[in-house]
Amino acid sequence: MQYDRNDNLFVVILHLQTTYKQSRLSHLARRMCKSTQSTIFNITMTNKKFGAIALALCSALSLSLISCGDDDSNEDNKSSQAQSHNGHQYVDFGLESGTLWATCNIGASSPWESGDMYAFGETETKSCYDWKTYKHCNGSSKQLTKYCLSEDEGIVDGKSELDDIDDVAVQKWGGKWKLPTRDQIFELLIDCYWVYTDKYNGKDIPGCIAYKAKSEKDKGVKISKGDKPSSEYNVAKDVHVFFPFAGEYLDNKVIVKGEYGEYQSRSLSLGEHQSYLSWTLGVGEQASGYQTFSRVIGRAARPVCVLSEK
Repeated sequence: MQYDRNDNLFVVILHLQTTYKQSRLSHLARRMCKSTQSTIFNITMTNKKFGAIALALCSALSLSLISCGDDDSNEDNKSSQAQSHNGHQYVDFGLESGTLWATCNIGASSPWESGDMYAFGETETKSCYDWKTYKHCNGSSKQLTKYCLSEDEGIVDGKSELDDIDDVAVQKWGGKWKLPTRDQIFELLIDCYWVYTDKYNGKDIPGCIAYKAKSEKDKGVKISKGDKPSSEYNVAKDVHVFFPFAGEYLDNKVIVKGEYGEYQSRSLSLGEHQSYLSWTLGVGEQASGYQTFSRVIGRAARPVCVLSEK
């Protein structure tokens, strides 16, 4: 996937061969996620055993790759076993954190619609997404007025997560809805079974389906485009959410719609001199994961809520 960005990425990749079982792998991944700011996990499966973990340290990007694959089944238009909070549907994946994921994007009336797009910390849509129009700066990435951790980037306030007043999910949906944190995105990636489809709901709508994994070995498994998913998973009866390839709003136009999708979070990059970056959930034909990119770009918003602490 090609991105129209000027960010310079410096990646150091360390491959570790392992024979960990899936439960051990998930535990190891969680510990690594908490202990380092920039980590890449690329998990492959051969003969039901995991063969490799790729760990990467990036100066401007951290991507947890979990690719997706084909699904030719006749999908339902609603996520199976969806419940409702404050007028909006969610599904329960049984995640350790208790996080519940909405079935639709903000501004969408169905799971396959892209909905509206928002820059990091903004709660209204607009016609142009760049530094000149961004709410939390004075015209450039070096003049940040909020959510800044480095003196050379603007006014330091030490805030690394959005205040509720700047969280579009809080402002638009209310209740206990919020944008997901980086850790909540990562948890979804490593605990679900991911499948690419180009015909969600029987329509020509590409995106990725995140299923509630039916076994430990299925957690974090990737089914790439062209690969055949397990027959055990079906959208008509299994707990899932769908992430359409909504594209992203850069400058004055939406780009890569139908090819890729980015979903906004409430977490700022913690990297040195990286306050101009925010964490996102990315989905595409070959990969879905979490990464940091320019916070001024307009992205789809998929809220989460926690109704009871586990």
